[in-house]
Amino acid sequence: MLTTRLFFVLPTLIYLFFAANGNQKKPSNREPEYEFRLDLKRIVAVHYKNYWEYGTLDADGRLVPQGERRRYGFNSALPDIDEVINSPRKPNEPVYEFRSARLIKGNLQQDAVFVPELASTVIDLDLYLKEYDPKNSLRIYNLPGRIVKKGEPEIDKKKKSK
Repeated sequence: MLTTRLFFVLPTLIYLFFAANGNQKKPSNREPEYEFRLDLKRIVAVHYKNYWEYGTLDADGRLVPQGERRRYGFNSALPDIDEVINSPRKPNEPVYEFRSARLIKGNLQQDAVFVPELASTVIDLDLYLKEYDPKNSLRIYNLPGRIVKKGEPEIDKKKKSK
């Protein structure tokens, strides 16, 4: 009789254990396929309410201006830049902000202002890279470099375009 009860109870307990723990996201132990490459020479632009500013990003993700701010409108052309980094690609775009190799989750508003998500967890760039998927991962709008596949050779964009 005891074996009959164990026969029915044991599978039920195993099922309940896996059902309760199966929905939790387990940390990935896999080796990251991608790596971060610092690029402090990339020229980017940032737009604010009434003006543009351009320059490079420092290692912490802050803009290092080059030249004067330019107002919108007549004669507001910018030099050859790689990207306007704080332009949302869709309304209230969910993004990460890079600060000293840590990522803060938030939204880029239509007015190009980053608004941090309340009570979100700040994560390390290394953790982001372990889970990185180029098609599905949130972008890091002020990343001072690029994320590339491990082992990918360095490509000079200026030489490539000629």
